[in-house]
Formats: sequence, C-alpha cells, structure tokens
Amino acid sequence: MHKFIQMFGVVIAAIGILVAGLATGDHSGLGNGGLMGILIGASIALPGAMLYCFGAIVEHLIVIRRNSEKQLAIFERLGQPKP
Repeated sequence: MHKFIQMFGVVIAAIGILVAGLATGDHSGLGNGGLMGILIGASIALPGAMLYCFGAIVEHLIVIRRNSEKQLAIFERLGQPKP
C-alpha cells in the first residue's frame, strides 16, 4: 500500500510542477500571471511531495520492524542455555 501512496504522491507532484510550468506564461494579459501560476502549481506539488514522504516513512517503519524481529530472534537464541 505504501508503494501506491508514493506513486500517487509522485503523480500529484508532477501535475503541480506541470501546472506551474504551463501557467507561468502570461497569456491572460495580466502582469502577475507567472506568480499566480507558480503559487497554484506549488500548492498542488507540495501535498504530492508530502504524500510521497508519508509513503517513504511507512516503508522505513516496515523495514525497521522486520529488522527488530530478526534481532529479537538472534537474542532469543543467544539467551537459551546450552544443553
């Protein structure tokens, strides 16, 4: 599931960057079209980047849990008395 969240975050961030890139051109005749385009694109790209980071955090927590279980198994073997 975390891979899907990461992929979805990348897609949203890419859409935000694309919107910022396309909207920076001043096609409306207004003077501040580029600034508004960058702000709108950034407001789309930032949640996408946050979703990607959330997926990466979940992935790291899964790896930490697996390694902790392996470490516990090693400590249990070391703590058993020898026959």
